Amino acid sequence: MSIGFGKFRIKNELVVIFLVAFILRVLFVIASNLLLPNAPLGMDYEYGVIARSVLEGYGYSAPVIQGFHIGEKAVETGVYRPTANQLPFFTLLLAGVYGIFPEHMAQWMMKLLQAGISALTCVLICLAARKVFSPWAGRIAGWGSVVFPGFIIGAARLTPEPFFTFFLIGGIYSLCLYREIPNWKLLVGAGLLFGITMLNSNVLIPILPVIGIWVFFWKGSIAGKMKVLGAVLGLIFLCVSPWLIRNYLIFQKFPMFKSTMGLNFYLGNHPEGTGTFYKANGEPIETLIPDTFKENFDISEVRQDDLLMKEAKVFIQENPSRFVQLFVDKLWYFTWFPPRQMLSREVVLYKKVFGFPYALLLISCLIGVYYGIRDKWLDTLFLVGVFISVAALYAIFIVGHQRYRMPVEPYLIMLAGYGLAELFRKRLPDIKEEKESSERK
Repeated sequence: MSIGFGKFRIKNELVVIFLVAFILRVLFVIASNLLLPNAPLGMDYEYGVIARSVLEGYGYSAPVIQGFHIGEKAVETGVYRPTANQLPFFTLLLAGVYGIFPEHMAQWMMKLLQAGISALTCVLICLAARKVFSPWAGRIAGWGSVVFPGFIIGAARLTPEPFFTFFLIGGIYSLCLYREIPNWKLLVGAGLLFGITMLNSNVLIPILPVIGIWVFFWKGSIAGKMKVLGAVLGLIFLCVSPWLIRNYLIFQKFPMFKSTMGLNFYLGNHPEGTGTFYKANGEPIETLIPDTFKENFDISEVRQDDLLMKEAKVFIQENPSRFVQLFVDKLWYFTWFPPRQMLSREVVLYKKVFGFPYALLLISCLIGVYYGIRDKWLDTLFLVGVFISVAALYAIFIVGHQRYRMPVEPYLIMLAGYGLAELFRKRLPDIKEEKESSERK
């Protein structure tokens, strides 16, 4: 295959990127299901609980449980209560797949769908890096995302992150296109993609101000830029308003999209906490959940969550220095990895096998930031801002799973792609010529 980036050859390479990415993910899905049938990759967590409740006629609810203690098996009471524990997009999609396909096929089909979404994400990473930086940055970032372990593993895990990652970069790429060629269809597409993203994960919230600052520094009139932001925010609100109205009618208040904010804030800011799902001695952090929480399943989960939020606020008021220390620790854990005793067995293995390649990614990313600030300062700082905003959010709450980093890893890969493209530009004439040709256009 030619290394040129003529119009036809770009499309050719994008197809190859998609196919290779999809095949790798499908092979991993097959291998993980056959070789590790009881591993966490086969679980559907709270999403599956709510999906089955929907299919069984209980609505968007979850069963009240007993035995919510470490070492005890949780027992469903047969009583259901309305829930906002998880946002609706992924959960209802899971319910749809479970409802269409037989039980023995449903998870397979969902994971194949995620493999396709993850492969499309690789294509978007290639296109976005090419649009923001250079053709070779796009090529390196695209192929880097194809083989990036976190994306491959993520396709086999039944969680919202693959869709969050796809919709987020899709919205950002649409805005990049709109900036170059203003078109209302691109703007509507960006707003709807961000709206769907919000219905998939409320982690979009801290990214929105970063997007707003980025758009504010575009060329053009302030009025024009305000119209862009107004349209995007309006479409986001249009997408999420049914969910907000539903929650208000049920809980008589507006939880922050999900009813787990207090729980996560409490677990991430506790005298014995580490900011992860494990205590310093390796004991699961669930032991820190007070009995009052476990015994209050007769009230709404929003009120239940408020109790933990109040306790966490008291801790922070009385221990501000400990809060700051935990915040800094969690920033580091999000960017790198927590200590071994605070990792699950699967993440320990992941770190052993892929820790060094991930370190090279971070180093290449820093190189990309250096070159990017020199040549493309606005877009570079925007990508860095997206990562920092999400890292700061989890540092305030809790750094639980390695998969939480997935939605912002595309921007590390894009920066790394540009760093490598610039680093080797002078040594490889074809890359240099490619960049010069792009600049002339």
